[in-house]
Amino acid sequence: MKKLNLSALAIIFIFISSITLTLIICFVWGIFLNNLSNDMPRFFNKEIHIKREMRMEKEQVQDAISLINSIKSNSYKNIKITLKDRDILAWKLAFSIYEKYKGKVTNQEIKRRISDVLSYQVLDRGKGYYFIVTLRGVEVLGPQKNLIGKNLLKNRIFSKLIKQKISISKKHKEGYVYNAFLYKGKREKQMAYVKLFKPFNWYIGYGKFTSQFEKEVKQKILESLSSSFKHFKNPNFFVIKLNPENKPCLGKVIFYTDPAFKEHTCIGFSSKFITNMNGKPRTKECFYKLKKNGELLTPLIWTVRKKGTRKRIVYLKLYKPYNWVLGSGAPENFESIFPNFGNYLKKRFLRYVTTISLISLMSSITLGLLLWFLLFAKLLYKPFKKDIDYIKDFFSYYPENKKIDVDKVKISEIQDVSISINNLLESIENKNLEIKKLLDKYLSLAKNIPDTLIIFTEKNGKFIVEDANKKHIDKPIYMDLTIGNETEQIFKDSPSIIKAIKMVYKEPISSQFYTIIDKGYKSYLLIKIYKVEEKYVACLIRDVTENVIAFKSLKKNKDFMESVLNNIKTGIIIINGKGLPIFINSFAKVMLDIREASDILEKIKLPNNIKYKFLKVLRGREICEGCEIKITTAIGLNKWFNIYATGIDGEEGRMIIVSFNNVTQKYLENKQLEYLSFHDSLTGLYNRRYFEEEFSRMFNKRSLPLGLIIADINGLKIVNDMLGHKIGDELIMKTAEILSVSTRASDVVARIGGDEFAIMLPNTSLEGTKKLISRIILKLEEYNLRNELFISISWGYVIHEGQFNSTEELFKASDNELYKNKYSESRKTILLRIAKWASEFTPTTRKIDEKYIIEREEIIPPEIK
Repeated sequence: MKKLNLSALAIIFIFISSITLTLIICFVWGIFLNNLSNDMPRFFNKEIHIKREMRMEKEQVQDAISLINSIKSNSYKNIKITLKDRDILAWKLAFSIYEKYKGKVTNQEIKRRISDVLSYQVLDRGKGYYFIVTLRGVEVLGPQKNLIGKNLLKNRIFSKLIKQKISISKKHKEGYVYNAFLYKGKREKQMAYVKLFKPFNWYIGYGKFTSQFEKEVKQKILESLSSSFKHFKNPNFFVIKLNPENKPCLGKVIFYTDPAFKEHTCIGFSSKFITNMNGKPRTKECFYKLKKNGELLTPLIWTVRKKGTRKRIVYLKLYKPYNWVLGSGAPENFESIFPNFGNYLKKRFLRYVTTISLISLMSSITLGLLLWFLLFAKLLYKPFKKDIDYIKDFFSYYPENKKIDVDKVKISEIQDVSISINNLLESIENKNLEIKKLLDKYLSLAKNIPDTLIIFTEKNGKFIVEDANKKHIDKPIYMDLTIGNETEQIFKDSPSIIKAIKMVYKEPISSQFYTIIDKGYKSYLLIKIYKVEEKYVACLIRDVTENVIAFKSLKKNKDFMESVLNNIKTGIIIINGKGLPIFINSFAKVMLDIREASDILEKIKLPNNIKYKFLKVLRGREICEGCEIKITTAIGLNKWFNIYATGIDGEEGRMIIVSFNNVTQKYLENKQLEYLSFHDSLTGLYNRRYFEEEFSRMFNKRSLPLGLIIADINGLKIVNDMLGHKIGDELIMKTAEILSVSTRASDVVARIGGDEFAIMLPNTSLEGTKKLISRIILKLEEYNLRNELFISISWGYVIHEGQFNSTEELFKASDNELYKNKYSESRKTILLRIAKWASEFTPTTRKIDEKYIIEREEIIPPEIK
């Protein structure tokens, strides 16, 4: 019987049916699209076009305003950068001349050279001008020669501007100035940048007149507008500059894209260039609405345009910063812009119709194929089910080494499947043969492994030998492993093995342990027991007697070495390659306050530098001999140790042996000596030796500006004479305390004499130094109000900004300032007040003798005497 070919029947049937269905659908769809394309141009709405044009004209003007604002903003940023760069260039030129001739010629000659060099650049080719003025207001250099040498602060016209520039120079050293300036009899707005030239108390500046700058900005804006909008013809874009209202011309066109504007440089109030729909002039009306609202969107008639484009939609926007009117207009009639729009739209639509038709054709074919496939599949159901039932019956009684009879299958596709099944069955049978061979191979391996392998099975609560390999354990611990023997017979001397077999059989766990059999000779056995499937328990037995004997011998030697190390009066720790301690002797435990060696690294804290040192020792790069380090012990005590470490190779790999001794007492004694060598014993402040070393170290550019304060206690000699040196020492100690708490951590406070103190302030300006002195004076006043003692201090301070050549010069300058303060007109009053306080502090003290005070204390500095 001829076989049915399901695929061939399906393809023929579906193809004929689908073609018929597709042709019908495509014919109906084509008629619909053709009618739709003819009606498409009528769908266009004129009102939509007008709304669209209004929106587009408004957006076009807004884009132009954004462009103008961007250019304006960037221009102002660039001019500020230019002002600063040119001024700093002039300042650097002046400073280089000053540095070159400083000390070689007089300051007056240096000033003349600077003026001569910069005078060539006073007027920078119309781009700006340079000027130099002293902080007293005298002009040294400028664009107007008649003002050079005059004090501009005394001139009412220039005083306000000069005061502003002087204020910025003093307060901020440099900055921008915005003001008006009288140039050649005309008041001009200017922008300038000034910078303090401290050597001569000048400020050097570079300025530019705003009118010239704005003229350049406007020109740049018009060039950018031309670049962006020059292609706009219809619709068009234009810019009108408005004139004052008292002039006959309302404004003039300064930029246009429409040729109609070309002849209209003057637009008057009665101009007929722009009219209403009725032909009346509308320029005046538009001007007032624009002034009032700032913008205007309206239809107009431009009489100079061609007849088809006179009616226009116009948007006007007033740009107040420049008094400009920005405008954009387009024809109201859509056909005047796109005369062939209807034909164009129809042509484009027909192109889309063709594409949609092709897609529809493909979709119709696909749909037809799907529908007819479902119908045809229904007709094939009966023969298809018969073949499937036959294959199912075959597998229900599948005989080994049998195949499906493919001649009984009617459908060719299922016949192909049956052939594939026959091939698969043949492959499975071949794999089963390979598995059997592999199983036999592993059974052979199990019987010949070095360990004894026994398989037990449970029968009536007892475990008997199911199978065992040939490696039976021989004398002196012989076991009879004949198949069928019970565990009680085999392990009668080892009840622990019997117990473990029963436990593993009940619970799905494995068991491993060691046991000893003594039959005149101790034998050590390693036992492993685990469950196999549901009924079997496997037992592996290995004789490890020789290994145990060797281990005990090694342990005995290890115990002896540990005993020796534990009796050495030096701390010893052995650390493995992972940084874990594997041994610590008793003396080390005592020194480190720990109990267990296993937690040494967790309970004590090693510095990072010693950890890195140990890592290098471990890798054999160096050794550690006499390393003195601080360690925090397990109970939190800080101790210092002298450490010796070296690397060795052991059984576990590379290790470190560390030996150490406690040197805490010696370390503390050295630190105490070091502290006393740099500190004053009475106040605890730094002494003169430390001060001089730090003074030399800080005398460099990194510490600039460097402040130096010299302080002296007033009337200490009077206090010592009247109250005794004990009260005088209390005054010194309390003064030191107030100075210390008032300063920063980076400042250096030292006692450099009996009643004299010094404070170094790195990176501190004059303002910061004055704030510190004010803070100390406030604390002294608070102390004097709340306590019995009275403290009075004189000050002298100098700020080093690079003007001193040595520490001696800086110290001498500060000391001179101290003496000016100390021997001022108020010195006698201060000394009398101290003497009066001293007499009141101790009533038994003799009466105040002013002559005595004057004789004992110098009221006038020695050099004045």
